[in-house]
Amino acid sequence: MMTSPLARFSSPIILDGGLATELERLGYKLNHELWSAKLLVKAPEAIVQAHLNYLNAGAQCIISASYQASLAGFQKMGLVDSEAVRAMGLASKLANQAVTQFVNDQHRGERPLVAASVGPYGAILANGAEYHGRYGLSDEQLYEFHRQRLQLLNVHSTDIIAFETIPSWQEAQIVIALGEECAMPNWLSLSCQDGQHLNDGGEIEQVARAVEQSSNTQAIAINCSAIETISELISRIQSQCNKPILVYPNSGARYDATTKAWIAPQTSKPLHHYAQQWVQQGVLAVGGCCQIDADDIKRLSQHINQ
Repeated sequence: MMTSPLARFSSPIILDGGLATELERLGYKLNHELWSAKLLVKAPEAIVQAHLNYLNAGAQCIISASYQASLAGFQKMGLVDSEAVRAMGLASKLANQAVTQFVNDQHRGERPLVAASVGPYGAILANGAEYHGRYGLSDEQLYEFHRQRLQLLNVHSTDIIAFETIPSWQEAQIVIALGEECAMPNWLSLSCQDGQHLNDGGEIEQVARAVEQSSNTQAIAINCSAIETISELISRIQSQCNKPILVYPNSGARYDATTKAWIAPQTSKPLHHYAQQWVQQGVLAVGGCCQIDADDIKRLSQHINQ
C-alpha cells in the first residue's frame, strides 16, 4: 500500500467546509447545474479566495471545486471542447494556487493538502439524484463515466483524490475499483440517510469491509450527511475497517432538491459541539460540508486545538 499524504499531519486533521457555502457567503449565486464549478469559468478568483478563507480559518486540507464539474455542463455554457477540457483541470490548479499563496504569506507550518474532488454521477445530473443513488446505469456505464472524468480533472497535481458523496453500494464498488487502477491515494466518502445506511439503503458495514480490502483507498469518510448520525456511523465503520476515518457532515439543515434550497432546522448544535466526541472515537480528520462555512471551521479549529 502506498503512503498516505494524510500521515503527514498529527490527528485530528482539520478539513475545510462547504466550498459552495463559502462562495455564497462571498455573494455568488450558484443555482446552476455546475454549482461551484460554474465559477471555474466565470470567477476563478472567487474560488481561490474561498480556499484561502478556509486555510486562514485553520483548514489543513482543502477540497477542489470539481465536485460537479463535467464536460457537458461546460459545453452548455458555450465552451468549445478544448475550453471545456481546460476548465475541467482548472479546479486542482486553483486549489494549489491558494495553498501556495497561503504558505508564502504565512512562512510557517506544514504545507496544507489539496484533495481533488470527484463527485458522484448523481451530482452531474443536478437533480438531487445523489440523495438516493438510483441512476438506472449498468456497472460498465458508471465505471466509464468515472474513468473518463477522472482523466480530465488533473488529479495528479493534487495530493489525494476525494471520491465524495457516494450514495450507493454500486457506485462505491466502482470508485474503489477505479482507485485501484490509478496510481494515486484516495479516500472514499459516503453519503448516508441515517446512522446505518447509505442513501440508497445499503449498509455502511458492507462498504467498510470493501475499503479495508482496498490497497489504494487510504481512508473511509462520511460527508453530506446529517450531523446527528455521525457517531453511530463511525462505530459501525470501525467494526469492519481499521483504516482512518474522516467526517465532514452537513450543518443540520435539510436540502430540498425541488426548490434547490436549504431548510434550516428548528434546533441544531454547531459542528464544534459534536467534534470532540468524534475525536474521542478516533477519527483522523474533521471538517464540514453543506452549510458549513469558514467561520464554522475557525471555531472547529480553535475548539480542537485549545
